[in-house]
Amino acid sequence: MGGVISSTGKYVCVVMVILCTLIWSCERPFIEKLNLIKSWQLSFEDSANNINIFEGAGANGRCFARASAKEPVSAGVAYLIPDSLLWKDLRIYVDCAIRLTGDYAGHSLVVSFENNDTIIYRIPICVSHLKGNGEWQRLVDSTQIPGYINKLFGTEMRVFGWNPNGGVDLDIDDLKVKLKSVEIIPKVKAERL
Repeated sequence: MGGVISSTGKYVCVVMVILCTLIWSCERPFIEKLNLIKSWQLSFEDSANNINIFEGAGANGRCFARASAKEPVSAGVAYLIPDSLLWKDLRIYVDCAIRLTGDYAGHSLVVSFENNDTIIYRIPICVSHLKGNGEWQRLVDSTQIPGYINKLFGTEMRVFGWNPNGGVDLDIDDLKVKLKSVEIIPKVKAERL
């Protein structure tokens, strides 16, 4: 009996293969509609008097933001989320130049949602794949924030460099951030639009 499949078992296997193929080959029944809410482009050139801004060989200019042992949080973006975006899914896109002055030690570019100085949600965009050779390198990434995270009045979105362990500096320049709302539309409805 071991190793023999009955004729009924063969049919069940064939039906399962057909069903799996149909399920995996079907199109999604929805599409995402992304709406640009706000965008920022920071070169840090106009903020040379800020404690976290340094003069020197920036990626494109003479100034850049730094997260160091002395100041573990760099300059970045802060935006009060409008009430009209509460409970809505959001996607944050980042594009910037990053420089590590030595080996990676937990550094990241952070997207944080905070309310009354309390962290509601924080997601690090890891930079461990970048080389710590003191050269400027490009980092491009995005993250989605579910609507249930974004539900409190007075919530602020922040994007900044973070250096949790000191030692090696994390430099950031030419920081571009885009905030978009994400709307899921059933495909049938979207085709009518």
